[in-house]
Amino acid sequence: MKTRVFIAGAAGLVGQNLIAQLAQADDLILIAADKHPKNVETLRRLHPGLTVFEADLAEPGDWEAAARDCDAIVMLQAQIGGLKAEAFERNNIVATERVLAAAKAGGVDPFVVHISSSVVNSAAQDLYTESKKRQEAIVAASGLTHVILRPTLMFGWF
Repeated sequence: MKTRVFIAGAAGLVGQNLIAQLAQADDLILIAADKHPKNVETLRRLHPGLTVFEADLAEPGDWEAAARDCDAIVMLQAQIGGLKAEAFERNNIVATERVLAAAKAGGVDPFVVHISSSVVNSAAQDLYTESKKRQEAIVAASGLTHVILRPTLMFGWF
């Protein structure tokens, strides 16, 4: 049986590189979601057989049904810059709540891999840092089996 993996924020830097690696495995079914049209176009071009949803994860959509019954959820979506609190709230908090709710609605207890940031351990007090702290707390309180990773640096193609 193949393992179903839902990847939120799949067309960003980390998602593009992760999918390039995971797509080589024969035992995985990858389901990708991202809201950035140009990045989604690149993802589709590079992986024509991949199921991709161009979707804002802070909004209801067909992507929610695809996230149900997945064996794993990889949460890469994040607002990393900007000056408006609303953007951080939507992309780091509301989207996280919606993805986790969709995952919990299925009949499977998915393993959640949440990519956070080492900034949560810093003295910084800005919109990004505070939203990442809240995002981690939401994942930790979800009741789903999970791991939270806090990379200090991200690199890869693009």
